[in-house]
Amino acid sequence: MDDELSTVPISISSGYALHKDQTLCAELLASVKAAAPLQIIRSKISGAGTGLSVTNNVDFGQELFRSRPVVNCVEDGYQHLVCDYCYVYKDSKLNSSGRIRTAEDTKLDVKACNACHACYYCSKTCQQKAWKLYHKLECAMFLKVPTISPRGRVLYRILNLHKQKLFSPDQWRSLRGLTSHTTEYLRSTISGDVIGFATHAIENTKTSLSLKEVLAVYCSILTNCLSIYQADGRMLGTSLDIVASLINHSCDPNTFVVFEGGELRVRPIRKISAGEEITQCYTDIDMDVLIRRSVLKSEYFFHCCCARCKSQMQSHQKLFPERIKQVAQSQQQLLQITNEAVKERNVDIFESQASTITTAAFPDGQWPEDLAPWPSSRIRLASIHQAHGRRIEALKYALKGQLLLEHRSGDRWTRRLFSLVQYFRDFLMHQTICRDTDFPTEAQMKDVMYGYLHVLKTYAGKTFGEKTRYAQSILWYYDDYVNGGSAPERINRAFARRFNQAQAKLLVWAGVEQNRAIALT
Repeated sequence: MDDELSTVPISISSGYALHKDQTLCAELLASVKAAAPLQIIRSKISGAGTGLSVTNNVDFGQELFRSRPVVNCVEDGYQHLVCDYCYVYKDSKLNSSGRIRTAEDTKLDVKACNACHACYYCSKTCQQKAWKLYHKLECAMFLKVPTISPRGRVLYRILNLHKQKLFSPDQWRSLRGLTSHTTEYLRSTISGDVIGFATHAIENTKTSLSLKEVLAVYCSILTNCLSIYQADGRMLGTSLDIVASLINHSCDPNTFVVFEGGELRVRPIRKISAGEEITQCYTDIDMDVLIRRSVLKSEYFFHCCCARCKSQMQSHQKLFPERIKQVAQSQQQLLQITNEAVKERNVDIFESQASTITTAAFPDGQWPEDLAPWPSSRIRLASIHQAHGRRIEALKYALKGQLLLEHRSGDRWTRRLFSLVQYFRDFLMHQTICRDTDFPTEAQMKDVMYGYLHVLKTYAGKTFGEKTRYAQSILWYYDDYVNGGSAPERINRAFARRFNQAQAKLLVWAGVEQNRAIALT
């Protein structure tokens, strides 16, 4: 093995143009449940190879496809909370119908595999299915190496499945056809770790594949794995899906990936026209171009030149051409102190340092309020104010952050709108008094909350799918509010006028321009 390690070339060719093999493409597309006709194509995105497109128009709210990934692995620290097969979450606040859990609901539990204690299951049925599919191939191995990262476990499972000839030749060819950036990884600062882990994987799995082949597979995993985000935003693990891996990046995407249990779903965030390529955002969609490009370059080895990146860079070069480097540095520092404040549940950590950081980028201290990460930081800091009972501050931070976000669609925006609605309801339930004369009346606050809740109900159903547990939970929340007599009235023109007037007054109080208001749908 040492001799083979010393001769690993700095450039390893991996992957090929999948779109050229239409027979293989047809088999790949047949493996997913597509609600809209899909086509594997040569991507028109600069620097991308193969891509995925739709052949018919797809409306917002219409699902594109579902898939059972090649491999799913539970996230570190969640093994004792998540079923390794069906991905039910032990501490979920929702029951199977989407209702908030009560004392009357059967308590969820997951139990460890008696042999390795590395994987947990919610039932004997799930344990037996997992054992038959993959766990019998890895159980003894996890006794020897219990602390493997999620992506490392993906590699082990793939090598075990290959060793047992559970991949068809076409499946293996499609996996090897994914972009891997192997050469870039071998030239990076983590090349030693990558080669070392691949070497240990060969030793532990006893695979017949060469180090060169295992490196290509491992780098494909590092490049193409998706996080298993449930609709509520909780990240439960790591997944590798062949067809979803063909979806290229855009900072202004037309789809997002979400999981319902262990099933991957791709859903649009707007109407997609026939022939249009399907895209997703590989990084935090709410961040600025300076942050997004940095992350994409370091983790995915490409410089993004999408329309949104170009537009934001042109704006920066016009507004602060001499300070772009300092702004980028300050953005990273603001993210760091936001993370620290949230971790310690202490807003003072942020506020004590934010002024110094922003002044370094803008000498007058006037950081543009819609420049990332300011809106997202406000939203995250709102939860700290709420936890300490500072409901007025929590509401203001959450409202201002939500309305100043550039991107107003998709899963993240919908989840944050739900949080904002809950701040409103908590504010009203506790009959919180705001002595600011510009603050809306209680009746006006109810109008704004009801309007936002109506928008939320509509967006959640279209964004996640009306039958998903998360969308159902929002529908239950809406019905509870309406049936409890708190809703002012049905949505009609008279209410729309009152809503607009009340929201306008609220925005004045929050210091937000009127063109940032949420439109009643």
